[in-house]
Amino acid sequence: MSIGKQNRIAAIDILKFIAVFAVINSHMDIAYGDYSILATGGAIGDALFFFASGFMLFRGREYRFDNFMKRRVGRIYPAVIIVAILNAMVYGSQQNIIDSVIFGGGWFVECIMIYYVFLWGARKWFIKKLSIVWITASAVIIGAYYYIFEPSNTTVGMWIYRYTYFKWVFFFTFMLLGAQMGQHPDRYGYNRWVLLKLIGCVIIFYAFCFMANKVQILEDLQYLTILPLLGITYYIYVLCCAPIFKRLYANRICGQVIYIIGGLCLDSYLVQFFIISDKYNYLFPLNIFLITLCILVAAYVVNFLSSALRDTFNKDNYRWRDYLLWRQE
Repeated sequence: MSIGKQNRIAAIDILKFIAVFAVINSHMDIAYGDYSILATGGAIGDALFFFASGFMLFRGREYRFDNFMKRRVGRIYPAVIIVAILNAMVYGSQQNIIDSVIFGGGWFVECIMIYYVFLWGARKWFIKKLSIVWITASAVIIGAYYYIFEPSNTTVGMWIYRYTYFKWVFFFTFMLLGAQMGQHPDRYGYNRWVLLKLIGCVIIFYAFCFMANKVQILEDLQYLTILPLLGITYYIYVLCCAPIFKRLYANRICGQVIYIIGGLCLDSYLVQFFIISDKYNYLFPLNIFLITLCILVAAYVVNFLSSALRDTFNKDNYRWRDYLLWRQE
């Protein structure tokens, strides 16, 4: 086992591995060409990202709020800064560097930084009463859906997973689900029915999304798709606890690949928009594999540089070999 994989939770690293490919695939519509319907999985990938973040936060030490946020900023923003610099150098971006840093991470980075504030408060004051947080979050979701975003005035179809601020509201429940399960991960063991339940949730989710584009009453109730999406997230985690995946993770080569790619969640999200293109569609479907590989390589480079940038502002020496070999934990 590598140095980096010591004391890791195999199921979370496997889950993050899945999330990386789900999110990348969801933005591949231009690369799929006539088969753009295959560019899906974004909502699932985002849900898994938030789940994993909440899961690990509730397992770590409890920090004072200012130190907690300092650690979160130090974890996320070096990669955002590196991507902003590379965007200016490679693509000649004329965007103000401050705007690049603040908004360069896209909606996900801005959203998760806000979630950290609420999650810290939930852990500080409601650690044993998370049901209150769940009820409050559910009320906020329904209230925001009907009284702030007013679905009758929105674009037709499944708009809640598009570029709207509404998903900034409901994805908090996925982070909260991860936080709750992270406290007692041993309670959620694998059983033979998990895969069938996962498939059932996936079918319900996509069937509802498909029909919501055709049936008015389902379109008006599309926020209910959050329920099967929560089920998908839950059962993917439980499935990742299966013995077969634990053995795969324990394998020196396979486990290290899963660990590294899973660790590129943020980096792959940040770089993918600069790489996905239709230039190589004549190679379809090989172009999908090549673009994904390029995204992962670019994400690895960003992670390497951001690790160095992170150590620039602390008392530790640079650890170039550790950055390269992924000995970061």
